[in-house]
Amino acid sequence: MASFNLSITPNQTELVAKPGAVFIQAYSVTNKSDATIFLTSSLKPWLPTGLNGAVDYLHAVSNPYLSFSLQNADLALNQSFYLKSGESKQLVLKIKLDSSAPLGDSYYTFFISQNTNNQIGGLANLSSFSGQIGSHLLISTSDVANPAVSASITNARIAPRFKDLFFTPLTFQADINNESGFYFATPLKISLKKGNTTINEAVLPAQNVLAHYSRHFQTQLNPPFWPGAYTATYSLDPGLNTPPVTVSFYIFPYSLVIIIIFITLVALLLTRLLKAKNNHPT
Repeated sequence: MASFNLSITPNQTELVAKPGAVFIQAYSVTNKSDATIFLTSSLKPWLPTGLNGAVDYLHAVSNPYLSFSLQNADLALNQSFYLKSGESKQLVLKIKLDSSAPLGDSYYTFFISQNTNNQIGGLANLSSFSGQIGSHLLISTSDVANPAVSASITNARIAPRFKDLFFTPLTFQADINNESGFYFATPLKISLKKGNTTINEAVLPAQNVLAHYSRHFQTQLNPPFWPGAYTATYSLDPGLNTPPVTVSFYIFPYSLVIIIIFITLVALLLTRLLKAKNNHPT
């Protein structure tokens, strides 16, 4: 049985448009499988859920101020078409915002789904496999090109609780909260200091933080860390004007103490063995 192997580019589109605007986005769909497949295009709204970029289609409602259509002369949304093995097709999506559309975000996925129950022009779909791919649409309706956003950093923390200078990597975590009605993308910078000296920095790649939702950031820094007091400062893209958050923590020489104790015990044991041998010569 042939396998389903379809690609779509781009895999995500981000746009900011004024009420009444029209936007055109072209998609390239390629059949990389070894058989002809029958397909259908559609759009479905979604909501962000959780802290790690998951989406929820079940509870999302379509924005009545948005309309979608295909501009292909031979094809409409929800109409079946087929691609032969190795064949590509360009789908041109038209996005129109009503002139009375309220300001804010809408999130959709442009899906290309295999249609297993169709026949076009006498070509029967005989394959029994199925699949679906999609490309996200992040749409901000705004009167300005760069709508104002507000962000905060919460739950900044470092694990594990007991931190050793040699063997334990440090995990840095924080949640970035979007307190506005428009999505934004930001990296997270973590500056590690001992006293007034910066000893390490990590810049986590930018991620989208969607309207009124939060996103979790996490990374690790590996030892060695010398014993003492440290601070970790979490900061966002300077353009967001978000106050940085600083967390204090301590590195303890647990492993060094254990090694010293072990060496001391071995030395004492050897000393006793030597004394015992000297007191009882053969």
